[in-house]
Amino acid sequence: DYMNLDQICNGLKENKCFVKLDLSQNRLDEDSGAVIAALLADNKVITSLDLSGNELTNDGVKGLVEGLKENKSLTELGLSEVSIGMQGAKQIAAMLKDNTTLAKLALNGNDKIGARGAEEIAAALEHNNTLVYLELSNTGLGTPGAEVLLKALKKNKSLMQVCLQDNRVDSKVLDKIDDLLDNNYDDMSGKVKAALAARSKRRAADLEARKKTNAARLKAEEEQRKKEMAERQKQEAAERIQR
Repeated sequence: DYMNLDQICNGLKENKCFVKLDLSQNRLDEDSGAVIAALLADNKVITSLDLSGNELTNDGVKGLVEGLKENKSLTELGLSEVSIGMQGAKQIAAMLKDNTTLAKLALNGNDKIGARGAEEIAAALEHNNTLVYLELSNTGLGTPGAEVLLKALKKNKSLMQVCLQDNRVDSKVLDKIDDLLDNNYDDMSGKVKAALAARSKRRAADLEARKKTNAARLKAEEEQRKKEMAERQKQEAAERIQR
């Protein structure tokens, strides 16, 4: 229901708690894209949005990606079976070129995307370095569409999983894609290990610095106590002499 969606989105614009929004299978249409876009432009905490199974069409997705241009929190987006084709894929590709937060994108079940839509997405993947998971099963890519994705993956270093089931893709092309994804996974694992090692080193350095700071503070406090005790003893001695 459009009115209910409008109310939900308006209520969530100031949301500070809900991080996952599942609107799948809700009979949303192309007009819903602009409403959700307005939410995404304002909301700073939603990280997961699922719109799968709605008749958004190319026009609805066009409105949706406008909101994604302003959004910096969304990391997962589900657009499975939303009745988009090459034009919808083109809109999504334009968003992917500049997006720096989205890590997981599902487009499966949009069988009109085809090889031409794959070309648009592949061109975007050459520039995107944050997407890790891409679901493209049953999108009508065929071997030609998979081949352009293969070319893009030679430049993309972030993707670690691409699903291409039910696309009638030559097994040799699939094997080459898997090899490139494995390389990305190995590279990313090495980077993660290096980052963890660097973090451990920083933590050790911080701990050592805190120990030194605490030791210096304790030493200063002990010296102050001794000084105060000496002053008291001196004062007491002076008072005894006067008596």
